[in-house]
Amino acid sequence: MVNRPDQRNAIDFATMDELEEVLTILERDESLRVLVLTGGGDTFVSGGDLKDFQVLVTAEDGQRMARSPLRGKRWPAQ
Repeated sequence: MVNRPDQRNAIDFATMDELEEVLTILERDESLRVLVLTGGGDTFVSGGDLKDFQVLVTAEDGQRMARSPLRGKRWPAQ
């Protein structure tokens, strides 16, 4: 569950990391066949959290972030 109802469940870097962990588990465990993703509160997911993503200025920044193992609290990489 994406549980950030005060932010309308906007996806931030930490949430992206958590979702990636869940998807990795799902991918590795052949007995798991379904993932149900829900959102807390009245909103499923409003999109990316602009407060976090404002550090991404160029397309290269976005691509670098997508490939980085330093997402979450450690992004942007210094």
